[in-house]
Amino acid sequence: MGDEGLPAEGIGEELRADLRLIAWVADRLGVRAYLVGGPVRDALLGRRVADVDVVVEGDAHALALALAEEVGGKAVLHRDFLTAVVRLPGGRHWDLATARRESYPVPGALPVVEPACIEDDLGRRDFTINAMAWRLRPEGPAELLDPFGGRRDIKQRLLRALHDRSFLDDPTRIVRAAVYVARLGFALETATRKHLAAAVTSGALATVSGNRLGEQLRRGLETDAAPGVLSNLQTWGVLSELGLPDCLKNQAVLEVLPLGRRRLGMWPASVGPAAFAIAAGERAEEAAGHLGLPRRYAETARRLKRILAGGVLAAKGGMLRPSEWEQALGGAGPAVVLAVWALADEAQRGVLSAWWRRRKQVVLSIGGRDLLGAGVPEGPAVGVGLRTAWLEALDGSAATREEQLTLALAAARRWLATEESGRAPWQP
Repeated sequence: MGDEGLPAEGIGEELRADLRLIAWVADRLGVRAYLVGGPVRDALLGRRVADVDVVVEGDAHALALALAEEVGGKAVLHRDFLTAVVRLPGGRHWDLATARRESYPVPGALPVVEPACIEDDLGRRDFTINAMAWRLRPEGPAELLDPFGGRRDIKQRLLRALHDRSFLDDPTRIVRAAVYVARLGFALETATRKHLAAAVTSGALATVSGNRLGEQLRRGLETDAAPGVLSNLQTWGVLSELGLPDCLKNQAVLEVLPLGRRRLGMWPASVGPAAFAIAAGERAEEAAGHLGLPRRYAETARRLKRILAGGVLAAKGGMLRPSEWEQALGGAGPAVVLAVWALADEAQRGVLSAWWRRRKQVVLSIGGRDLLGAGVPEGPAVGVGLRTAWLEALDGSAATREEQLTLALAAARRWLATEESGRAPWQP
């Protein structure tokens, strides 16, 4: 396949090689293959494209099987949905689907699909920016199909629904719109805004399951766009439909989550549970269940509530040593740490950031054998001693092997003395 017609930015050499192979095998089988949807949109925006989403005018399953044989991979076929996944040996995958049209028996229901042409397939999509396709050819330029003006809307930075019943047919598109507006920095086109508002007012969201709404919400929350997604949903009066409070009381806290995520060196996925726990507050666990969100969402909310109740943020400027944060948050998980960071004051954030970075770097120069060799009996005292030395090293107070061993032995012996006296064992 010639590279003409494909943007230079966004589509790397590996992806170009993938598309050439798909075009060649499709041509050999006598079917037409198109790169569609998000990859096309992102390429035109100059964003890096990682996914391969291909629509086939013809039998997508036959193409998937042929491609899997060609690359030595595996084809997973979903016959009810006319889709397939080709899993490549290196761990990557390609998504394929037979071009299809959809009909909705009732508003909010899952669509009924049947094979169709590429024009019908593009016409069933949510927004114009996702209703474009590149025809993949073994030779010659890739041909852009843009029947609804998606490229124009990208240039104007507008999110436009394909038709006036779009949000009624599939109300999850309301949440999806909030995600796109926040992630891409687009504005809702005027008519689209009116159709969305009418769908919300009519109670359209009540016609779909919480799980379907949660799936779309999660895609937006587990990114740095999470604060904007929640803000959009608040503006559109959608939060209560998701089980969250109507008004975001911690908007300013939500806004700093992406900054905190970067300072702490966490993956964007950590933003999701943190943002949800802060935004939903007391309703977080119940709302997470209603939306079918992964267990880590409810668990983050539960742990955050318990930690805050313990007063870790009560004293401004308190908690000034990394070891204090370790004992308070050491087993809490990244999302909880991120949420606490966002709720903390600047002084606490600085120490908390230092703790989170140092805890991954500090390694003791001593081990259990050193304590056993110094006469500490095998058992819990060894762990107590090593834990004490590690906490001191975390604070920068035990940099040398000698300092660490001295601290560890002292702590282990205190523990043994406490145990021998019959009092409750001391734990760091």
